[in-house]
Amino acid sequence: MRNLVWVWMLFGLTMQANAQAPQKNPFHDKTVDPQALPKVPDEFRITVFATEPLVRQPCSLAFDERGRLFVGMGPQYRNPVPETPGDSVVIVEDTDGDGQADRTRVFATGFNSIQGLAWHGRDLWVANAPDLTVVRDLNGDDEADEYVCLYTDLGNLEHGLHGLNWAPDGKLYMSKGNSKGLNQPGRYAPRPFRELWGMQAPPDVPDFPEPVVSGKDNYRRAYHHPADDWGLDGGVLRCDEGGHNLEIIARGFRNPWDIACDSGFNWLGTDNDQTTGDRVFMPFFGAHFGWNHPWSSHWSAEPHAPSAPVSGPLFEGSGTGIVFCRSPQFPPAYRGTFLINDWLLKTTYVWRPQWDGALLRPKGGAFESFISGGSSLFRPTDLEFGPDGALWILGWSTGYGAEWQDGQLTNEGRIFRVTWKEAPPAKPLKVGEPLSRFSVDELLEELDSLLPVRRINAQDELVRRGAAVRAQLQEALSHKTWKEHQETWIAWTLGRLDDDSSDITRFFASTLQADAQVSLNLRIQAVRILAFRARRSSRPEQLAASLRKVLSHQEPRLRFAAVQAIQETHLRDLQPDLLGQLVQESDATVRYAGWQALRALNTPAELRRLLTESRPAVRQAALLALLETHSATPAEVRALAASEPASEVRQVAESWLAKATGNTGPTIRGRALQNAPAAPSSPQPPETQVAVVRSVKSQSKAEYKVVPGGARPGTLTYIDRGYRLTKIPPELVGCDLIQTANQDDGSRGTEWLTAETLVPVRVWVGLDARQQAVPGWLQQSFHKTDFTAAIDEGAVFQIYEATFPAGRFELGGNTDDGRAGGKGNYFVAVAPAPLSRLPQKSTEEAVLAQLERGDRARGELLFRHPQGAGCFKCHSLDRAQNGFGPNLSSIGLRAKARHIVQSIVDPGAVITEGFSQLTIVTDEGQVHSGVFLEESGLQLSLGLSTGERLDIPRSAIAERKFTRQSAMPEMAELLEPQQIADLTEFLLSLRTPATDDAARAPQARGFSVAEQSDRLQILLDGSAIVDFVFRDEKILRPYFANAHLPDGLQVTRTHPPVKGTDAVDHDTMHPGIWLGFGDINGEDFWRNKARMDHVRFVSAPAVADGKLRFATECRLKTAGGEPLCKLTNHYTLATRPQGWLLVWNAAFEADQRDIVFGDQEEMGLGARVATPLTEKNGGTIRSASGKKTAQATWG
Repeated sequence: MRNLVWVWMLFGLTMQANAQAPQKNPFHDKTVDPQALPKVPDEFRITVFATEPLVRQPCSLAFDERGRLFVGMGPQYRNPVPETPGDSVVIVEDTDGDGQADRTRVFATGFNSIQGLAWHGRDLWVANAPDLTVVRDLNGDDEADEYVCLYTDLGNLEHGLHGLNWAPDGKLYMSKGNSKGLNQPGRYAPRPFRELWGMQAPPDVPDFPEPVVSGKDNYRRAYHHPADDWGLDGGVLRCDEGGHNLEIIARGFRNPWDIACDSGFNWLGTDNDQTTGDRVFMPFFGAHFGWNHPWSSHWSAEPHAPSAPVSGPLFEGSGTGIVFCRSPQFPPAYRGTFLINDWLLKTTYVWRPQWDGALLRPKGGAFESFISGGSSLFRPTDLEFGPDGALWILGWSTGYGAEWQDGQLTNEGRIFRVTWKEAPPAKPLKVGEPLSRFSVDELLEELDSLLPVRRINAQDELVRRGAAVRAQLQEALSHKTWKEHQETWIAWTLGRLDDDSSDITRFFASTLQADAQVSLNLRIQAVRILAFRARRSSRPEQLAASLRKVLSHQEPRLRFAAVQAIQETHLRDLQPDLLGQLVQESDATVRYAGWQALRALNTPAELRRLLTESRPAVRQAALLALLETHSATPAEVRALAASEPASEVRQVAESWLAKATGNTGPTIRGRALQNAPAAPSSPQPPETQVAVVRSVKSQSKAEYKVVPGGARPGTLTYIDRGYRLTKIPPELVGCDLIQTANQDDGSRGTEWLTAETLVPVRVWVGLDARQQAVPGWLQQSFHKTDFTAAIDEGAVFQIYEATFPAGRFELGGNTDDGRAGGKGNYFVAVAPAPLSRLPQKSTEEAVLAQLERGDRARGELLFRHPQGAGCFKCHSLDRAQNGFGPNLSSIGLRAKARHIVQSIVDPGAVITEGFSQLTIVTDEGQVHSGVFLEESGLQLSLGLSTGERLDIPRSAIAERKFTRQSAMPEMAELLEPQQIADLTEFLLSLRTPATDDAARAPQARGFSVAEQSDRLQILLDGSAIVDFVFRDEKILRPYFANAHLPDGLQVTRTHPPVKGTDAVDHDTMHPGIWLGFGDINGEDFWRNKARMDHVRFVSAPAVADGKLRFATECRLKTAGGEPLCKLTNHYTLATRPQGWLLVWNAAFEADQRDIVFGDQEEMGLGARVATPLTEKNGGTIRSASGKKTAQATWG
């Protein structure tokens, strides 16, 4: 589970409180009130059903068939040793009926950390990685007597086994994080788990090692050290009763904490990641969701052909439990939604599903906040609807892992109950009578129960009765109207009956033929059931006739089901139909499932033959399928990229080549997680950076300006001139710049400029070297350095330095004599005094003693300033962005003061999984350490403490090891107790709530166009990237202007250029990107003497296959207005991994006379780059032939 523990967040402090006698929160913490309740909408009520000491650290819950609450909890999470007492499953009871629990009884004990529970008949399945254990009460005394360890060696508890769910197909579904097993004699995981981790067992190890049966007195859990290394990826798996027929459904996850299915048997889950946010996904058969992808690692909800589409949204938090709401005891507006817990942000969200083709997405692209923890102790983990129709939620403690005092577990715990104030009474459960005595109608009613165990038990009973109930089930589906959930379960109950009955197969085949006369849900289930039965009978050929029509159906969800059926059954007979559908498929999810089905049906040799197919969609599918299994060589892919005419195929090949052959050693890529701001006219850090100096005033009353981090080449030096710094000493780069007024070059006196600082500072003054005499104040208070700076006007500045304590400081005028002219005014750079190693480390106690005197503004300066503590390099305070470290935008809502202090003073004390330091040793002996960001089959990426990203080819990795050491540098050696108290005060003030916008998924995806009378504004993922101007009174030809990358980086010069910022030459000839011809038949189109008149759009802007295409017709006319020729322009814009590609195809068609192109330097395609990218500002021009510099490539 991903939580906020690396730099500032800790969960190791025991809060001494209980429900009966709450104590005052220690350490001046104002964020947690043990008696407060979470906030719910007005129509709901939330109550506390149980607290400590009855429950401590509860993580999983399940109701048995009698409606009793079973809870998994205990001391195993988070750093157990072999001697740590085991977790337990307890029955939590309210014996006096007052609405609050007053007793717990241990049902089963001795487990590893319990992170999933599911009842099936008399069996309770317990996910307690590295084990999956089934326990049974054989004698009815409410204590389990038999313990069956079905699977073992499933990895450690950090990214363990979760999400146990019995589904309509009679199988148990489970979600597994990417922690791997030990794979050693005596403890081998079943083969599908080993496949997830990329591990092989000796040949004599069975695919499914024999379960171990024990009694309650001799059950022994397996132990796996929590710091052990991770495997490749996590997955969603399923098995039959008894653990048989285990298989992987989907993979490519980091830590899928929980999964749930809706009323139509469609799954949704949460996946945890430490850098770019958690995500919500819809798992389906054969899908890879991008974590540790074979060649192109991917996490977000953005389109990515090599991996499965992600539902979204990405959100900063820690997604835990998820449940689908069908409860009649909840308002209608909430039924049919998913409820998702966020442990970290103390929130339960509403996720309203909406179909986007074949993919479930959140309506409006975002969560809705349902329950907000506020100051209460609301750390939600698991949640379920109970027999009363209420929502039951478990809550973890303030601590992160087990906490002990005098040998006793002291963690808190909560069980919350959420009810609708106007809820009708729930139907009482029928208990005490065996299911064998239930009528068929009664059993069908049980299929609508809110309790999963009653649904699966009722279905099992119907399946047990077999052929005797077949006709009744068919009749029920054919002639009665059911709720979608019941319809799904009844259909699957029929589908689970006798495998050899052709009557059932014919029934579902006829259901498909009925089309619109039958509900869409039942038709989708029919496709799935036919595939399910074909697999069990090993006769998939019966499917072909039923699926052919469905494969080309207008409903994408039906096509999706058909494609998956082909993959699951390996139905080769339908490959021609599948290929035909891929060519015309418009839905990204179906298209992805389609090429995965193609991969399942064909050998690598057969896929290679498909690369010569005439249809680009087939070639792309075959290439993706080959690359997924590393079945193509660089030479093959390189040859394909060189000859491939279709850009969508070529793009896949080029992307793979860039990853597979681009690097032979580690490469620093720079920061990749935070969105790059648009290049400003004065290069400077993001606006979120703070300055160490403020309240700057001058005697001239000119508005001197402080630019945070502005001491760098390209920054304006003065407020009243366009001169920019071109040279700055490395020691000054990134310091705050005080932009003075150049018109004050004749200033004089000793207190010309005054400013205030929060902390001690170093001040540098740059004095124009043309100055005849150094001002007296500068000679007396500053010392001359060896450094110089320069501006583009040509002036050179001598640098002088001094230090000042916190508070006010003064600088004198530029001269002693007051004479102006012949020189520039000085500029000023300021930085906090450097941190130096302390003679003695700061301690928690020393910091806590200073908390009362903590200063928020000083703390913010330490956090944000480049010369401060450096926190901003890895941590974002923007909920819409993430850094390499945890997002801290709302840490004040969830962390206690002492936790923050401990994390700064001793970052290694409590480390969340994902934030331990990973050390890589390369085959050349280089050693690299940092935060593990992502990995594919080709490379591994680390986040460095500098905020940079390091990509290392996997082939160059000789050794890797996670250490129980935080990737955060220890600050106790550099920060004094008062500084840490300041930093803590600032962090406690960060209380951004979990708003809807914070968890918003991308809504505008791909290209879009806003049409205007003279231009098209073109957007990519909702961001404007370029204007296509087809009519302009001054520029007499079509052109593209103001090109940007999607992240805002400016690519072409601002049009029209800004005087004082941009060079303004050729403003009507160099608008951005253009076709300019200085001589066509002697006519000058570049200098706007002849003209290219826009006639019409030959084809209107349209987006297909992720590309924007449009075409225009122009009429070329002489300067005298006579027609010369026709020009047809075809434009294609396509996305690229680092931006976008423009392809401009121009075709000239002569009228009555030949067209003759003259020889001038301005003939053809031209572009004017943005000012910050020009050569004099550090940019580089490189031609396709390898030439560099403007001089070498011009003309």
